[in-house]
Amino acid sequence: MGKYFISICLFWAAVFGAGSALFAQETPAPPAATDTARTEVNSKIFNLIVNQGFVVNGTGIDSMPMRGSASGSFFIGGGFIINLYKQKLGLRLTPGYAWYRATYESTGAKTFPSASDSFQLERHRMGFFEVPVGLFYNFKTEEDGDPEIFAEIGGYAGYRTGSVYKTRGTNAEGQEVTTTVKNVGDLERFRYGLFARAGYKWFALHAAYRLSNVWLTTPTQREGYVYPKMPALEVGLSLFL
Repeated sequence: MGKYFISICLFWAAVFGAGSALFAQETPAPPAATDTARTEVNSKIFNLIVNQGFVVNGTGIDSMPMRGSASGSFFIGGGFIINLYKQKLGLRLTPGYAWYRATYESTGAKTFPSASDSFQLERHRMGFFEVPVGLFYNFKTEEDGDPEIFAEIGGYAGYRTGSVYKTRGTNAEGQEVTTTVKNVGDLERFRYGLFARAGYKWFALHAAYRLSNVWLTTPTQREGYVYPKMPALEVGLSLFL
């Protein structure tokens, strides 16, 4: 397991521990006396959403092999809720920021970005301003109007604000060499895709599928340089605060 995976596990353990303590201290809300009072209680229109996804490797021969535990997207944003029908059906707009990390497996057959198999680390990191928009349905709600069992489907679109390509390996003299390239020029500026969630109270299982290209559609080609197919599917967890 890499440091990235361990840090993510520690992060989620801390979040779930804090969340459990928070919810354990809550006192049950008294039942609403009238339908009007219940409507006022159910008027929550904002969530803070934290999402961690992990890349699922593709099966095609042209798919880039990735380290799934060290690759994926971490997103944080504010979810604005628009009620469409009786606090059951609604839209959630979640402008926020996503950090995407692609850590490549080191294989002798790989020719991107180098044919060298001596890399101990090879990674792209990208940052995106993103706006996911989801349609959700609350199958069951609590007395205070918060969702207890819910599902959500939607799409997202983002604009890349920065990128870094980093390698670490050993040269012919046995010395460790690290290289860093900022503002990588052969990456697409935009990314977009679809997502789905199924949740219970304040957490949910999350899946996202990227529809956009990672690389520019007409990159500058160089001898021995290959632009492979990147895994498009991520699975993970979402937290609603």
